Amino acid sequence: MFYEEVKEIYLTEPMIEDYIDDGKVVYKLEIWLAIISFIIFIMLTIVYFITLSLILLIFAVFLFLIFCLSLKRLSFARIKLYRKRKQSYAN
Repeated sequence: MFYEEVKEIYLTEPMIEDYIDDGKVVYKLEIWLAIISFIIFIMLTIVYFITLSLILLIFAVFLFLIFCLSLKRLSFARIKLYRKRKQSYAN
C-alpha cells in the first residue's frame, strides 16, 4: 500500500460558511425523508392490522428501518448548529 502525502488544510471563515450552507440543503432533505417514511410507516402499519397482509408488514418494517437510519444521521450538534445559524440570521 502506498500512502499519499498528508497535507494540512486551513479553512477560512467563508469556506466554513459555504460548507454549512451546503450541509443545510442535505439536512432539510434528511428531515423530509424521516417525516415521509414515518408517515408511510404508520399508514402501512394501520392497513396491516386491518388486512393482515405479510407484504404490508415487510414494507412497514423496511420503512421503519429507513426512518431509524435517517434519525441516526441527525445529531443534536447538527440540529443546534442550524438553529444557532437561523437565530443569528434573524438578528
